Amino acid sequence: MNTYYHFTEYKYLDKIRELGLVPKAGYRSFSVGDNRVAIYLSEGILSTIIMYNCFQGFYEEYTNEQVIKEIDDYIDYYNTIVENRRKNGITKITGRMELIEREYKAAIQLKQQTEVLKKYSTFEEFLGEGVYLSVKDISNVNFFGGRH
Repeated sequence: MNTYYHFTEYKYLDKIRELGLVPKAGYRSFSVGDNRVAIYLSEGILSTIIMYNCFQGFYEEYTNEQVIKEIDDYIDYYNTIVENRRKNGITKITGRMELIEREYKAAIQLKQQTEVLKKYSTFEEFLGEGVYLSVKDISNVNFFGGRH
């Protein structure tokens, strides 16, 4: 039987004892671009270490001032394009504009993620004081619409 791990902050342990693990869309998930309501589990200790390192990588990248400036510059670039198109009466959406709009939406999401991360002065503060819970039985868990 595989062992799965779930990271939680100490302050949530009493609620977990009372209600069990409840699917949520938390700030850590949002910070890495995942807005799904779910219970996040890592399979095995190696996956747990990898997940920790991924969170650390996202934190370091998206709190980097140069990265934040690049995101802001792209949002400004997109806004300039839209404003110029509006001024010139251009309403037709081309393939290029569709691509720019998708990139713009991604930049807005990254900007929102950086805003979440900027609330924390260190990675340790972002992650919080917590514990990994081991979960043995996941036979009654839904995985993206299917049963495991």
